[in-house]
Amino acid sequence: MYEDFFTQPPATKRGRPAGSKNRTVENDSDDRDALNRIPSARGGLREGAGNTNPKGLLYVKAQESRDLDTARAKNEGIKAAINDIKLRVESKQWVNRADVSEEMSKAVAAFAQTMRSLPDKLERKHGLSPAIASVVSEVIDEALNSLADEFAKVEDES
Repeated sequence: MYEDFFTQPPATKRGRPAGSKNRTVENDSDDRDALNRIPSARGGLREGAGNTNPKGLLYVKAQESRDLDTARAKNEGIKAAINDIKLRVESKQWVNRADVSEEMSKAVAAFAQTMRSLPDKLERKHGLSPAIASVVSEVIDEALNSLADEFAKVEDES
């Protein structure tokens, strides 16, 4: 009965295909022929059916509508950028600049304290003369001042 179709329609409880009542094979083929005669380009058999723009005119949106679309697109782009930043901060891919600066300051302070105590330790434990200990102390102070200047440059750039 449905040789031309890809699959057979599901049968109902009475054994007939769903949607069929008292149809015969002849009626089904007549229905298929009628469907094949409908021109698909126009959307129906009525004159002008489906042809919404007979003169070929183009629809142009009003300037206000185009401006609104542009503003909406810009807003969506900004929201996406904000959500991307929040995601990167929450996933620890990005960190706050102030937090980095604070941690670096703590690390440099601890390093500076250790380095400044070095000449006294060398003098006590290894018998270094006070003159050489003061020279070592001056060299360490110069190096720490240079390090502080470099960190100041980095903070000024940011």
